[in-house]
Formats: sequence, structure tokens, C-alpha cells
Amino acid sequence: MNQKVLKIITVLMLIATLTMANFVLLCADVVSYAIDAVNTEKSTNNKNVEFVAYLKNENGEKVNSLDAKMNAEDLKLYFQITVKQEGLFNGNIVLSDANFKFKTDFSDNSINRIEENKIYLNQINAGETKEIEVGIQLLTDSKFDLDLISKESKIAIEGTYKDSTQKDIAISATRMIKINMVSPYSSAEECIKLSQEIITNKIAKYNGEDKRIIQVQVNSGINNNLVPIKSSLIKVQAPKISDKYPEVLINANNILATNGKMLTQDNWNYDKETGLATIEINNVAEDNKVIWTKNGEDKFIITYIFDKDVEISADKLNVSSEINLYENKNTKVSATSEMQINQEEKDSIITVKMEQNESNIYKGKLYAGISRDIAYTTIISSNLAGVANEATLIEENQKIADKEISSTYKNTVINKENVLNVLGNNGELTILNGKNDTEIAKINANSETDENGNITVNYANGVSTIKIKITEPQNVGDIKLVTTKTIGKIDNNIVKTGTEISTKVTGNVIEDANTVSISGAESKIGLLETETNAQLQLSKTEFSTMSTNNVEMRLVLNSRDENNDLFKNPVIRIQLPSTIQKIDVKSIQLVDEEELKIASAKLLDGNILEIKLSGEQTNYKDKAIEGAILILNMDLTLDKKLPSSDEKVILTCANGEKTVQEQKNINFVSYAGLVTVSKIEDYGIEIINNQGNKEVTLPIQQNTRGVNTTKVENEIINNEENVITNVSVLGTFPTKDAVEGNNFDIGVQGLTVTGIEANRVQVYYSENKNATTDLEDADNAWTQNITDSKNVKKYLIKIDKLDVKEGINVSYEMQMPQSLEYNLTAKQGYVVDYANVTTEKQKVADYMTINTEKGATLDVTLKALVGKEEASTVNEYGIIRYEITISNTGSEDMNNAKITAKVPENTVLIDSSKLNSTEQVEGDIEEKEEQIESDKTDVEFDIDKIAKGETVTKYYDVKVKEGTAGNTVQNTVQLQYGDVTKNSNEVKTTIENGNISVLLKNAEGNAVLQDGYNHRYLLTVKNESDKKLKNLVVNINNPEEINIMQLSYVDDNDNFVKTENQNTLTIKEIDPNQSIVVAIYGTTNMKTDDASKDISLTAKVTDGNKEYNSNRLDFKVVNEVKGLEMSVTSDNSGDYVKAGDKIIYNITVKNGSSNEINKIKVNNWLSNDVSLISVSKNGKELSEESYDISTDEDKLQKIITLSEDAIEPGEEIKYSIEVEANVSYNNGEVVQIINETNLKHSYKVVQTSRVEHILKTEENQDNNNGDNNNNDNNNNNNNNGNDSSTSNYLVSGIAWIDENENGQRDSNEKLLEGIKVKLLDAKTNEYVKDSKGNVLETTTNSEGFYAFTKVEKGEYLVIFEYDTTAYSVTGYKKDGVADENNSKAISKTITVDGKEEKVAVTEKIDVTKNTSGINIGLVPAKKYDMQLDKYVTKITVQNSKTVSTDYTDAKLAKQEINAKEVNSTTVVVEYTIRVTNKGEVAGYVKKIADYLSSDYKFSSELNKDWYQDGNNVYCIGLADTKINPGESKDVKLTVIKQMKENNTGLINNTAEIVSSYNELGLTDINSTEGNKVDGENDMSSADVIISIKTGEVVTTVLLVITTIIMLGVAVYMIRKSIMNKGIM
Repeated sequence: MNQKVLKIITVLMLIATLTMANFVLLCADVVSYAIDAVNTEKSTNNKNVEFVAYLKNENGEKVNSLDAKMNAEDLKLYFQITVKQEGLFNGNIVLSDANFKFKTDFSDNSINRIEENKIYLNQINAGETKEIEVGIQLLTDSKFDLDLISKESKIAIEGTYKDSTQKDIAISATRMIKINMVSPYSSAEECIKLSQEIITNKIAKYNGEDKRIIQVQVNSGINNNLVPIKSSLIKVQAPKISDKYPEVLINANNILATNGKMLTQDNWNYDKETGLATIEINNVAEDNKVIWTKNGEDKFIITYIFDKDVEISADKLNVSSEINLYENKNTKVSATSEMQINQEEKDSIITVKMEQNESNIYKGKLYAGISRDIAYTTIISSNLAGVANEATLIEENQKIADKEISSTYKNTVINKENVLNVLGNNGELTILNGKNDTEIAKINANSETDENGNITVNYANGVSTIKIKITEPQNVGDIKLVTTKTIGKIDNNIVKTGTEISTKVTGNVIEDANTVSISGAESKIGLLETETNAQLQLSKTEFSTMSTNNVEMRLVLNSRDENNDLFKNPVIRIQLPSTIQKIDVKSIQLVDEEELKIASAKLLDGNILEIKLSGEQTNYKDKAIEGAILILNMDLTLDKKLPSSDEKVILTCANGEKTVQEQKNINFVSYAGLVTVSKIEDYGIEIINNQGNKEVTLPIQQNTRGVNTTKVENEIINNEENVITNVSVLGTFPTKDAVEGNNFDIGVQGLTVTGIEANRVQVYYSENKNATTDLEDADNAWTQNITDSKNVKKYLIKIDKLDVKEGINVSYEMQMPQSLEYNLTAKQGYVVDYANVTTEKQKVADYMTINTEKGATLDVTLKALVGKEEASTVNEYGIIRYEITISNTGSEDMNNAKITAKVPENTVLIDSSKLNSTEQVEGDIEEKEEQIESDKTDVEFDIDKIAKGETVTKYYDVKVKEGTAGNTVQNTVQLQYGDVTKNSNEVKTTIENGNISVLLKNAEGNAVLQDGYNHRYLLTVKNESDKKLKNLVVNINNPEEINIMQLSYVDDNDNFVKTENQNTLTIKEIDPNQSIVVAIYGTTNMKTDDASKDISLTAKVTDGNKEYNSNRLDFKVVNEVKGLEMSVTSDNSGDYVKAGDKIIYNITVKNGSSNEINKIKVNNWLSNDVSLISVSKNGKELSEESYDISTDEDKLQKIITLSEDAIEPGEEIKYSIEVEANVSYNNGEVVQIINETNLKHSYKVVQTSRVEHILKTEENQDNNNGDNNNNDNNNNNNNNGNDSSTSNYLVSGIAWIDENENGQRDSNEKLLEGIKVKLLDAKTNEYVKDSKGNVLETTTNSEGFYAFTKVEKGEYLVIFEYDTTAYSVTGYKKDGVADENNSKAISKTITVDGKEEKVAVTEKIDVTKNTSGINIGLVPAKKYDMQLDKYVTKITVQNSKTVSTDYTDAKLAKQEINAKEVNSTTVVVEYTIRVTNKGEVAGYVKKIADYLSSDYKFSSELNKDWYQDGNNVYCIGLADTKINPGESKDVKLTVIKQMKENNTGLINNTAEIVSSYNELGLTDINSTEGNKVDGENDMSSADVIISIKTGEVVTTVLLVITTIIMLGVAVYMIRKSIMNKGIM
């Protein structure tokens, strides 16, 4: 008993222990959650991601299986995706093995994009459940797979889930959706159609006997063919007349709709005993696929053959149809038809009908008198063989409104097999001229066909009507003739009133020597009126108020298709918004047009541009050309104070009696936020939105303007996106002492506020210059009236609110004094405080300041320079240069100013003129230095005149005396002008110990240096110490205009030491009190085209411890080659040449300056594809000794060098270099012959030039077809032959980067490699292909050159494919640019083979000759690219204590909390959102959205510049902050998370730029703002992981294990104790 009790106690203790352990672990585990019972239809391979797929039935209930009508258009599939607890999911939904596909249009923002079988999802965050609705389309192909009727489709979710471990977890799950395709027909009557019609009822000779023949056409099928037919069973009951059933024949002349096949004898059966004919058509599956004919029906001709003398009275014809459908329910439908035989005689043994290939045509070509082809099919049906002997058909002339029109036959296409099948191998079909019965063609068994078995009959001119004769038909069937007729010129009145063109055919049949008429047929084509079509295209739709907007407008006058009117003297008007201040039309060009010309262009009423074209179009454009294009390039300037607004550009085109109008929506983008405008119109001051403070200076004249008052105007516009409230405008009047510096005796009159209702405005005034906006503060002394107009200092305007785009105008009058004095100032401005949503904001307007003249006011400043730099210390023996700057800051010129300067104590004056003079200084080095020193103690400078605004600089040099180390050199200078004496600032320079003196001299004694010449300078380095100095490093501080060629000196051992092309040199040693003279050789090289430039040269010596600076030498470099110029031409530059052709390069060098220019060289690089013939100068051939020929080892080309010692002013030298083109061995490719020339003065390249020719391939050598270098057919090369028999023409050109955007290929501009070039056939709008069927294309080489070598005669467009994000196309055929150097392409969107492409396109090029110069210039596009990055920068955990953790731009931040305090913990997360301008254009970010995680709470108190709208929060803090290229701006977002036991884990939070703008109106190059699409750089996210402290989990686990062990030990001890006592 006791043992049993012990066991029970033990078990209970163990259960309690394990239960407690499980409970503790559950509470402590960081990844444990309370989860409902798993729903197998929701779960994926991770418990935090759920996925459901379902349909909805007609009651809106969720189902996994659904019956769907086979023609359903509104089917929807639904998905529900949930991310629970924590983390985020990115993935896709994939459809496979399905009987439907996804529709690609969607509106759900959870979807990124859709393909037919794949949905790309946007990110789904923790706590979000997304229900996604997607349209689906059943698969109903014409070859229909039967498995699709009822099918379970597989839908899989796949992607990546990221939880608090930050590991990417692959997610997958599969759902099955079943859709059963069912019939959409609700009844048999709605589904089936069955009819019969008697087409023949006559007595005719059949197989030699007279018989009563009745033919019935039976039509069977289903309406609209919405379901594939499984089988059709038609039963025809023949009438029993005179107690006898007739003979029955069944045929069908066309393919059957049921199975897509022809009727055969096997498909029908006739029982003569019962008179029942049965037709059975089965749609048998092949590879489980059946035919689904989407239109048409089964048509049978039932022929009843009775005896001749049967009497027909009320006999009836009965037919029934039974159709089985392929669909889920295997629907079967049936119908019957009964018809009484009447006595009417009919004959359809031979029938004819006509079918037009077009149901309607437009009248365009008919109006224009342009020939128009019309094609139609004539169908001759033999419905019973053995009756007709022959038949004749007559096609009448075509008519409009019963009036014959001019139309002639072009051709007829007949299938030979088709003819022989009906007429037999001995049969014939003959076509005759309908007017004279002349035979045109005969078709029989001997006729030849093309590869398709067809015979094409081409008609001679003038055949307007034909006859068609056929011999006796041997079989039932149709003969089809496809005929094309050409309509000629028609009276326009007939065309205008006509509504259709009719074509008739009549005929007769010879039956047993009897001629019987055939029922004629008539076919009609509707005539539709044309329309004038003009389109407006804009290169941009966003226009900035902040800068001038360059825009290209294109007006396309569509005349490609006959539905368009051709144009005659059209008048085009473009109406621009009236708020545009200035319209500057840069150019107007007419492209793709030969018959219209620009007659005039002018501005009407300021904002309407009228363009009149003259001429009349007589032809429609080719397929590849839309129509004439007017290209307008213009600059539009908007009123800077306009608010952002939506506007329109309206195009009106008048074409004769018709007028068409089109409008384009555009956006005016203004400054974001509050816009402020300050203006004093009388003084020309206007400040818009912080453009900077502006001033005006008034002249000292009494009553200058003749009036005493001036109006001040301020405008405040709400350009925020929301209503602003609590608006306060605190303004400062320009009155005396209103702000510091105001000393103008000005009075003001009261404010006028307009723009809003007066009762919304309150105005106050104060004489307290420190007044605030607080009306309750008595110290502000606000009143509602001005008591003293000259003493009032402030004004205050209070407004309750301003709506979006609403504004106020504030104005007042200033009362100006009659006479003005010097040095008066009046400053005025204002500050606007307001509330935007939850944010308090302030806008400070810039000051407008009125000054009077200052008179002549001179200022003087002094600097101490050591070397070239300002310095506060100098070494013993060092040289200080004092720089004196005198500036006239007044408003008048000043004459006779004087500077008096002292030679400071401890220094001696240096006569710097002797360092830069032609005067020779005698003696040794020490004596020379003494001669350079001066004993003067004063230095004076007289300045004759300093103009207002001018600055004059004077210098003097002093040398620090020996033994003065530790002293300070102090200096000031004195300025005297008029009655004024001013002292400069004081400059102090501390003297330090020194051992070296450094003196720099111009050895040539000339302070004016000629550009391009060599010059010599001497640097004396003296050891002033009593010790030998070693390894002294000399460094020449030379400007970029002096190139150091050599530094050298001779040491004590007469060794010559030098360095070349370096500005440093080391002196190995100098004995005490000895000197080394370093010779400096340099060449001047002007880097700019300036006529002259002031430069300076210094040197320094370093002994390893100190630097010793020399004096400074000042020079003026004169650009001697200014005016030296060269031109290089060739009479046929840019043209094609062939081997053996001569090319002459004409080089002209001219001295356009007033000076002689020496040392001139012309270098000419010859192409390896030419051979030199001769070189001439001024018309005389030079001997080979007169010029140099060498090989350029880098270019591997021969180079001719022509040298001239001097060219006199105005002299011109003309060289001619004649060469011969060699045979090309370049594998059949076209070669560019490039000739380069440069002009050098001394060593400097002054100018470069390049001339190009194109060497034809060997295949084209004999193609003497009049080469031309553009599509204007200029012919100016050596090949002046006429058309050649060959069709291999050349088309070539060059692509280059037009860096200066002048539309001209300049010699220094980069040639563009890698541009793909194609040819588009203008007539077919198809790319030209090679013999293998591949698109013919080429690519520009490293010289930017491309060429097509085998182009057939024709009309083409050259297509250039380029990076449209990186480049735009330069101006088209700019005026004044040589044809071989201009650009001949425009940007355009074209559609070829159904694919839309944005490319550059030329005009139509008529290739009848070799064509060159088809160039394209591309301009680097300015890029606008705002990038957003989001980071975590701080997390604060608040519970029993507050702990903050800072992060540095963390994309992932982790924070742990105490498990015991989870429910009482608040987590505050601070994010930094950084916007970086990655583009090339400054911009503003108006709004940032943060798609706030559901875990977070938003507090407006913590986020000044943010507000909440729905689930998202928005920041407007950067709305009026300019972000320059490369610059970043940060905003902070602080959010709160209240912790619970079940909401730890990963939190993802995303921000995106919603709206931004820039002054150029550009759009972001790689992002669409506010579209929530991952991968774009304007959206970014950061992750936070909040978890339980892992140490506590470990502690808890250890505690549980310890408890279990202790309990186990306790149980063991109890058990042992009991056993020891013998209880058991």
C-alpha cells in the first residue's frame, strides 16, 4: 500500500515539475508564440507566412472550385497573404499547369507587375494581411486542349521571408484551384442555329435526262461559336412525291466549322428506302486537341433529283440537327426545321458572288486623284455537275452613286488546282476583255504556276471590264478569282457625295443548248470621309517657374494614311498659357516634307504662335513616315511667383474648311512651401523666395523721379499642399532706426492688404523696433493706426488661414525726402509664421535695401607675403613682400591718391626693378646683392585715378637683416586722398633664425614674356652660416604658364649638375659664406586664348628643417599667337572616293595679329590608305628638301612637316597636299580616309583640324553612280557618272557627342563608338534584312563611323539606337553648319513589327547614289536623381529604467529587453531618412512618405515636420530646401512601439520619396515617385529586431534542469529512507 502511495506521489511530482518547466520555457523563449490551430489551407513552410488562394462564387463565397462560362470576361482569382508576428516577405505567385492565365492589368498596390503566369509582389511586412484580386482569362485557343475543360490549376507562392534572425528563409506553398469550363448558353434555342433555303428548283438535263432538280442550302451551327463542337448530326428527310423518294446528293463547297475539314462521301449517307439522309461530322481530337472554329457554320447543299414530271404541291422539306459540345457538362442541343416547297423556279446550278477584301475605304486618295487599288474575290460555285455546259460571267465597271468611275484591272490571281478540281483536267477558264472579247488569259492543265500553285494574270493598261468563261463543271465546288482593280482620278463632287463603290457581276449558263441567266452579284465598299489630323508633341510636360524652360514642340501633320486629309496652305496656332512671361522661339524647321514650305511665323496676342505653311500636298507619305513634322525649339520663361498649377497647350490647325484642335496637359512647378515676393518696381528690385538680399543705390540728386512717394509691394502665396493656419506677418518698415543702420528720413503710409476678404485680415502697427507677434504683450505697443509716419517701425498682419494656392498682396507707400545725402540706408523685410497641419513653420523674406551714394571712399589693406603666401614669420635674410590693396568702394571716381609706406626696422629695401631689368648689375654675387639693396627708408606710390569699384594693388620688397632673429617686423601704410588720411591695418611678422638667403632674378631682364618662348632665370642660394650645408632641396614654385625644362648649377668642383622637366633640384653642399647659382630654364605656355596674363614665379630652399623663400618675380605673358589661324579644306570632303582618285588638302595659315609671329610649323598626318603625290606652297610645288617626311611611331602614319621662320602681320600662306587613294584591302569593309593637321607655334599646338573621305569597297569601285554626301543629292566628287547597273550603294555617317550643343561636329569633340544603326524601308516600314533574313545593322567604330555597303536602290530612314537616358539628340540641321558636319536625325518613337522603340530617325533618304554624311550628334543628358536611404540611429527602451543605444547609419538594429518587463516596456525608435542628390541638377523634395509598420505608433509631438494621413506618415521638412548635386539632407522620424509578450521580432519600415521637383522640370531617371516599387533608389527600408535577453533564457533553462535534478534526488532519498525503515 505504502509503495503504491509512494509511486503516486512520485508521478505527481514529476508531472508538476515538467509542467512548470514547459510553462517557464514557453514564456521565456524568444521565438515562441501563441498560435491557433494550423489551417492546412493557409500554412506555408514557415508558421509566420500564410497563403490562401481562392475563387468567389456568385454569392461572394470563397471556393476552391468553380464552374465558369467559356466566354467569361470577368473572372477573378483571389489571394490572401499574411505575415504574422514579425519579419517581412518578398516573393511571387506562380501559375503552372493551368487552364487560365493572369491578366496583366491590375490596380492593387500589393502587386509590382504581372506576367501571364507570374505575379511579382511588393514587400509585405509583419502584421499585414493582403487580399489581392487578379483578373484571369480562360485559355480558349483555336486548337483546344480537352484537358483544359476541367482542370486543377497549380498556384505556388515562392519567395524569401526574413525574421529576427535576419536569415533569408525560402518560402514555398502550393494551392490547387479548379475551374470547370461550361457552356455559356442557357438553352438550346440560345445555342443552336439551323436553317434551310431553296436555291434551285427547275427542270434540267442531268446526265442526259431531263430531271426536276431541287437544291436546298442547309446551315447548321451554334451562335457565336462560344464552345468547341464535339459532333454535329444533321438528318434530312427527303419528300416522297408520286410515291417515290428522289435521288439525293450532298456536298459542301467550304470548310466545315465543326471540325475545320471539307465534307467527304464518308460523312453522309442516304437511305433510298426511307428518304432519310444523315450527315455526321465529328471533331476528333488529335494529340488531345480539337478544332475550335470561332466564326462560321456548316453549310451543306442538298440536291434532290426527281423525275421530270413530278407534281409538287404542298410537299415539305424537313431537317434536324443535333450538336454535342465539348464542355464540362457534355451538353447536347438539337433543333428542327421544316420548309414547304413552292412553285417558284430558281436556278443555282452555277452561282456567283463577290467578296470585297475591305469593307470600307477612306476617300483620301480619291480626293487627291491618287490611284487606289481595291481587291475583291469572285467566287464561281458549281453546285451540281452534269447540268451546265459552260458559263460566262461579265464584271461591270465600278460605280459611285450609279455613275461609272475610272477604274482598270491590275491583276487576277487564280489557283490552278482549284480550277481543275471543278472543271476537270480538260476544263478551261478564259478571261476576255469585256469590251471587245479579246482573249487575255486561258487557264488549263498546261498553265504554269508559281511556287504556291497560283497563276497571276496581269492586265494591259485600259482594261475596265472583263468576261470570265468556264467550260462544263465536272465536279461540285468553288472557283475563286482574286482581282485587284486600280481606281483612277474621279471628279471630287462624285467622291464627296458618294457613300460606296459598287461592283457588279452578271452572266449566263448554257444548259443543253439553252442559255439561262445567272443571278448576278453585287459587292459594295463603303466610302468614309477623311479627317484632318494634327498632333502636338512636347519634349517635356513639367515647366519650372524658377528658370528658363527650353522645350521642343513637334507638330505632326499626319498624312501617311488615306483616312487623313492632305494639307493645303495650313495655318497652325499654338496657344500657350497666358501666365508665360516670355516666349523666345529659337528655331522652326519643317521635316519629312517636300511640298509644303514655311511661309511665316509670328506671335499673336503675346501667347499664341501662328505658323503659316504654303503649298499643297499631292501624295501620301510612305508607311514609315507619319507626316510633315514642324520642329519648334523655344525658351519659355514663367512668372517666378506663380504657384504650382495644371495648364494646357492648345494646338489648332486650319486646313481648308476643316479645323482640328488638340491640347496637351502641362504642369507649372513652382517653389514649394510658402512663396514670398518683395518688390519696389520704381527701383527695379524684386526678390522671389530667398534669392538673396537686394540693394539699390540712389544718385544724389534732388527729387530724382519727380515724385515723393514710392510703392513697396509684398506678396505671400500658399504653395504648401495643405491649408495653412494662424498666419502672422511681422514686417519691418524702412523708417529710421527700424533696424540697425536705417538712417533714412522716410515716412510710410498705412498697409493695404488684398487678395482675400477684408474681414479675414487684421493689421497692427508699432513704434517698438523689437515688437513681437504677441498682441497681449503691452511692451509691443500694437495699435491699429499709424500715429507718426516717420517713427512707426513694425507692422503685424494676422490671418486665420490661407487655402492652397491662395495668397495676399501687401503694399504701402514710402514718402521719400526731396533731397538726398550721401551714406543713407533704408532696409525693409518681413517674417511669416504659420502652421502647416501639425507643424509650426517660419519663412524669412530677404531684405530690400535702399542706399544713397557713398561718394568717393577708398579703403586700404596691407599684407605681408613670404614667397607667394601670406605669412606671420620670416627667416633671417628672408624677403618680405608687402602687398598694398586700395579699393574704391564709393560711388565716384577718385583722383590723386597717395600711398606712403615705411621700410620697417630690422629690414632693408630691395630694389625689385633690378631683379627684373635689362640693366646689368656688375661685380660678384655679394656686390650684386648690395647693388640691389637700397638705403631708402620710405616708399611712396602716386595713384592718378581710381575709378569707382576699382581695386589697385602695389608692392614693395624688404630683406630681413642679419642678426635680427627674435624681433618682430611691424608695418602699416598711410593712404591720402582729398582731405582724408587713412592708415591700413598693422602687420606683424616674427623673425626666426636663418642660415640661407635665396634671391631670384630674371636673367633676361624682361618682365614681358612671349608665349611659346624659352626663358632663363637665376636663383642664388647663399650659405649665411659658418657651417657647411648639405642636401639643400630647391623647389621652383612655377605657375602653369611656365613649363620648367631644366634646373642646373656648377658645384665647387666644376661639376655640372642638372634635372630636366622637373621643378626640384638638390644642391649637394655649400661651404660657409659661399653661394650657388641655379639656372632655371622654362618655356611659357598660355593655357587660354587671352591676349595676356599676369603671372609670378618664386622659389624655396629646404635644408631638412626649414624652408627659405625667395623674392617674387612678376611677369606678363603675352599670347603672341592670338590671331594666328588655320583652315583645312578639301573640295570633296565627306564624299566617297575610289582607288586611284586624287584628293587635295588645302591648308591656309594666316597671321591675323599686328605682330610678326615666329617659329611656325604645320604637321599633316597622311592616312595609310593614300599615297603622296605632291606638296605645294602658294601655288608652287615644293621640292622634297623643302619639307620633312617622317613616321609617327604612335599613330604608325606618315607625317609631313612644313616650317616657317616667321609670318608677317596679315600674311597668308597656302599649302596644298595632293594624294592618291590606294586600293583597300579591308575585307570588303568601307574605310575612312582621315587626314589630320595641326598648327604649332614653337612647341604649342595652336589649332587642329580633320578632313575625312570614304574609300569605297572593292565591290563598289566601278559603281560610278554620282556619289553624294547628303540626301540633297549634291554631287561634287570625282565620280560624276550616271546611274549604274549595280544596286550595291553605300550609306554612311558619323556619331559624335555635341558637347557645346551647337549642332556642329567640331574637331575637338568626341566621336561616339557603339551606336547601333539600322535601315528602315520607308515604303514598308520594315527593317532592311540581309540575304539570310537577319536585320541589316552596323555599329559605329572608334572613329564614330558607320557604313552600309550593300544597299539596294530605294527610300530609307536611317535608325540610330542610343541610350535615351544618357543622351538627347542635338539640333536638327542647324542653320549655318556645313552639311558634312551637321546632325540629320531627330528623336522619335517608332513602331516596327508591333514593337515600340524610342530611337533617332533621319528624314527619308532616296538612295540612288552612294550617300554619306548621314550623321547624328548626341548631347549628354542632364540627370535628375534623388536617392533615399533609411537608417536606424537610436533605440530607447523605457521600463523600470531608460536605456538609449545610438547607431551609426544602421540598416539593421537589434535591441534586447528583460523578459519580466516585456508588458511594461515602451520602445522608441529614431530613424534617419537621408536624401542624396545623385544627379547633376539641384532639386527639392516636397514630400517623403513613411509606410509605417503596424507595430508602430506615431506622435506629432515628437516629429515636427511630419503628419499622419491614414496608415502612412508624411514629411514636408525638405519642401523648400535646395539639395545640390552630391549633397545630402537628413530628416528624423521617431516612432513608438508598446511591447507585449507576442510582438517581439523583426520590424521592417520603409520610406519613399513621394514628390520632388527641380528648376529644369526633369523627372527622376531611375525612379517613379510614390509607386512603392522595390529596387528603385528613391525607396529604402531599415530593420529593427527586438528580442528577449538570451541570458535570461539560459538562466531559466538551467533553473528548470536544476529543479528537475533536485526533485529526482529528493524522490530517491525518500524512497531509500522508506526502504531502510522497512516500510516496503
